[in-house]
Amino acid sequence: MDLALILLLIFAGGATGAIARFHLVRALEMQVRFPAWFGIMCVNIIGCLGIGILAAVLGKDHPAASALLLTGLLGGFTTFSTAMLDAWILRLNCSLGGFFLVLFGTPLFGIPAAAFGLWIGGGA
Repeated sequence: MDLALILLLIFAGGATGAIARFHLVRALEMQVRFPAWFGIMCVNIIGCLGIGILAAVLGKDHPAASALLLTGLLGGFTTFSTAMLDAWILRLNCSLGGFFLVLFGTPLFGIPAAAFGLWIGGGA
């Protein structure tokens, strides 16, 4: 597959994923009144579920779809670095409950979400 096409697919998916993350976190803040850090944690767990499903469904036989959806869309949608920054800010603001929830809750719920996604998609 042409490298330029792969890069274009990653670019398109990444932009779409980042915009989707922005709108979902904002909606959770504005309409449900969740703090932004909780929205980011939710986004990362949803992304874990999504990557599990798509990895199982796409396998290794669909490089264009994998570039668009796995690397691009879900790469732009999820954000480990923001979650870790949020955790540290919560720690600095003496919100130890929030700090530990983000720090340990993301992998605690994210790994089973990815495994469940693989199972839903018919993978391992």
